[in-house]
Amino acid sequence: MVDRLQQIVHHDWKNSAPLDLSDAGLLADIHDRSEATNLLALKEK
Repeated sequence: MVDRLQQIVHHDWKNSAPLDLSDAGLLADIHDRSEATNLLALKEK
């Protein structure tokens, strides 16, 4: 089980990318993913 978890973690790490956690970065990231952007408590500047 530990070997499988290790494989998953390594796979996820290799396929990860930096994420901008600012309001603008989050809005840009989800803009094309969901129509619910206007329901989030994020403000565009």
